[in-house]
Amino acid sequence: MISYLRNFFSKNNFLKGSFLIAIVFIITRAPYYFFYSSINVSSDSASYIAAAFDIINSRHVLFDIRTPGYPLFISMIWIFAKSYYAIAFVQSMIALLSGIFLLKIINKYYSSVTILSSISIAAFLSSSFFVILETSFLTESLFISSMIFTCAFMISAMKRMKLTDWIYFSSFAAITIIIRPAGLFLAGVLLLLLFYFIVNKFKPNYYVAIIMPFSFIILSLCSYNFATLNKFTITPFGEANLSGVTILFMEPSEKYSSKVNEAIKTTLDSIPTKDINYVRNNNSITGLYEKFKNNFYRQMNLTGNLLADNPGMMFTDIQPVLREISIDAIKKIQRYT
Repeated sequence: MISYLRNFFSKNNFLKGSFLIAIVFIITRAPYYFFYSSINVSSDSASYIAAAFDIINSRHVLFDIRTPGYPLFISMIWIFAKSYYAIAFVQSMIALLSGIFLLKIINKYYSSVTILSSISIAAFLSSSFFVILETSFLTESLFISSMIFTCAFMISAMKRMKLTDWIYFSSFAAITIIIRPAGLFLAGVLLLLLFYFIVNKFKPNYYVAIIMPFSFIILSLCSYNFATLNKFTITPFGEANLSGVTILFMEPSEKYSSKVNEAIKTTLDSIPTKDINYVRNNNSITGLYEKFKNNFYRQMNLTGNLLADNPGMMFTDIQPVLREISIDAIKKIQRYT
């Protein structure tokens, strides 16, 4: 039996690579599940969980802050296993499957680097980044796994030129975006592929295979948001990034209402004075990245302060106010440059 297994593995690099990935994966996850099991909850987690429970309870769901991908995932797991640990476990399994699936594609088309690729994938999946995020109510781990599936299907599609592979690639690209809008760069990848199709004079059915799944999923979300939020968009919360990068320059103003000025003042009070002084009085770029990175999340503080005492309001209701504050902050930046 041992001799048979030795011969079997010696002839199959994919199985050897998969075994390596699985072993390293288990070793890095076992301590968590056996000894340190706990769920990491961040300030972002509440909005995902709230949307998920709205879905579970068949309530009117608004995606004014979060896209539906991750809440849908949480709700599907919760229906079968009402356990936070089950969600973390499924996130871990999806990460493992994505790595093995990518290795399968690599082995099929680039067999000479299968073992080297398995070592790289094992190292990547065993990083602390994965271990931490798989046990958190955040989109990052699921997003990265979806990205790996998307890349694997693109490799397969480029090598085989089969319509089904292009359909899978297009679908996973859209799914990646609705999990986390940071995946919007994949729309640019699709445009480049369409240009490639045009240059190489592909048949029309290839265009349909790559355009239709992606368009159907994305336009369905945009249509739903238009019906519920009156915004034809993937997520209206994307504009909050503007607040994030101008948060260190915002100031109260006579043109704002007293409630808006109070929200701005409360947010400014939460920001270290040294950070505000640094970006406003220092012309050197040294340290600017850290200052902006460390305070970017305070856009959520500002949003929360504006929504305080107004439980019926949504992000879209205060969006014009946030936009005005950000634009005024940009104008004021000229004083410090």
